[in-house]
Amino acid sequence: MITYFKSMVNVDNILQTQTFEPSTQKRNTCQTLDEVLYGRTLKPNTRHRELKQRLCVSAITPEYNETHKSEGIIFESNDAPSYATPFDLMMLTESKTFTSGDYDSSFLPDYQKLVYSNAEDMLKNNPESAVKKLKEFRKEHGLEEITVKKYNEVCFEKDIVIQPKAIIGTSEDTRNLATRYNLPNYGTIDEYMQVRKPSMVDFTRKSVVGALFRVGSSFAIDATTYLAVTGGNWENFAQRFQWDKFLTVSAAVVAINFLDYKLDITNKLDKFAKRGINGISNYIQSIVTPNSQ
Repeated sequence: MITYFKSMVNVDNILQTQTFEPSTQKRNTCQTLDEVLYGRTLKPNTRHRELKQRLCVSAITPEYNETHKSEGIIFESNDAPSYATPFDLMMLTESKTFTSGDYDSSFLPDYQKLVYSNAEDMLKNNPESAVKKLKEFRKEHGLEEITVKKYNEVCFEKDIVIQPKAIIGTSEDTRNLATRYNLPNYGTIDEYMQVRKPSMVDFTRKSVVGALFRVGSSFAIDATTYLAVTGGNWENFAQRFQWDKFLTVSAAVVAINFLDYKLDITNKLDKFAKRGINGISNYIQSIVTPNSQ
């Protein structure tokens, strides 16, 4: 499940989301952090004349480790977003400030080609390549080069139910809320990321536990099958069992697990396989479809 961060404004030491009101040119409180935690719900609070009112959050990953504002709430949600971009959505407009105050800023032609329908596809883009595409796109429209922070924007067009995971903030009110709702409290997003970052000890422990499960399960199945088929006993099984190979395989599995957990190899191979399967499927479809008409 993706972990999100919702930036909040600190007003008189109270964290809150705000909505820009074009008619008054002022920002009004949408929800306080206390209201969000009590109701386990986040509401859309950002307006733009060309879009539906939306809730803008960031998917937090080791690559996308910066935020729009420094304080807010870390959470997870089963609700699917409406769309996502690997940078601030307002950078696809003629805006000068890239804030919700640019309510009337126009989106650039064909901006949709840099918008993704879900967070998973958006996160396949690393920040560097995403920023390069953005700068090239803006240059094509004659706009000046900009500095881009490493945070993405995931947008929901409805209220979402959340599972709070942590609070980022240092005010007394923020600390009290963290205590009341039994949530971890960090001063910065960097502190949160460092705590979440697995250590070598974590990788090694997971590797050994995984090996014990995999090799141990194989051992149990082998023993059960031998005893059931041959009618032998444990002494006979122990005599035929090649313990040196068992230990060698166990050590190899520990090493494989370590590399997999450290480099996320399985998930990367899975994504590569999915892209290959989708490519083949689309190719076959392009061949079959004309013949079926």
